[in-house]
This record gives sequence, C-alpha cells and structure tokens, in this order.
Amino acid sequence: MAYGLWTPERSAACAAEHDRELAIDVLARFGYRLGRGHVPAGGKSWGMVQGMARRKVGHLWHEIRTTAHAMNEHTVLTGDEIATLTGLVNPPFQGGARHDRDRHGTEQRACGRSAPDEA
Repeated sequence: MAYGLWTPERSAACAAEHDRELAIDVLARFGYRLGRGHVPAGGKSWGMVQGMARRKVGHLWHEIRTTAHAMNEHTVLTGDEIATLTGLVNPPFQGGARHDRDRHGTEQRACGRSAPDEA
C-alpha cells in the first residue's frame, strides 16, 4: 500500500468488520451494549461509536500527528514520551480491556488483516 492521505477508496477497503465484532464482544464482557445497525436499550449503535471516535480524532488530531511524526523517527515511544510531546496526561495503568488476539489466537493488524503467530 502506498503511503499518503486517507482516501474514500482506502476507507472502503477497511470496513472494520473485525474491529466492530471485537468491540461488541469485549464491551459485552464489561456489561456494555453495542448494536449492529440499531441502538440497544441502554447502549449505543456502531454508527454512534464511529461518530464519537471521528469527533475524538478530530479533537486530538494535532497530538496524533505529533506522535506519528515522532514514531516515524523513533519507531517506539513510551506513554510518558508521548505525554511529554503532546502535553497530554499519561495516567498510571489500573487494568482495562486489553485484547491483542482474536478468539482464534490470531494477532490482528490494521484493517483486520491477520499476521501469523510469531515464534
């Protein structure tokens, strides 16, 4: 894939179906309700979640670009380094939903592409 700006063509190629299903599964384990194409009682639809994410990315775009440029130079950054670069707070980790592998044990990459397990 050529690098560059996000385009409608790239968006169409990345339907995020795996991301949606993973989000629904993980959130359900924590008691949250997320619906596909509807708003469940006491929950949100996937479209609502996408809209909230789009607004949050817009709000944090400067920090996202700053971090991306730094990662282009250094590849790996710690949370503290990102906080210093962006002026954001890096609170101490106190648990949460961490899910690097899908239910089949396959590591997930961008746009739902799977990478073989590394030995």
